[in-house]
Amino acid sequence: MSRNKDHEWLKARTVHVKGIPPEDRSGNSLKIALERVLAPIGGQVLAVLLVPDFVSQLKTESQILDLNDL
Repeated sequence: MSRNKDHEWLKARTVHVKGIPPEDRSGNSLKIALERVLAPIGGQVLAVLLVPDFVSQLKTESQILDLNDL
């Protein structure tokens, strides 16, 4: 991290969004929607990172392992 953008700075400015449609795999639609909200107050979106839902993936893998054990 740098002197100006440390962990606390990023934590205070991070938004977690759940339920992104599969069509928006790049995150462009989300970025446009967030910028529309932030523009009137002079804000901007620095980055959009999409992370898959690992909870459902882990459940599915667990079920596959259970079926293989039968």
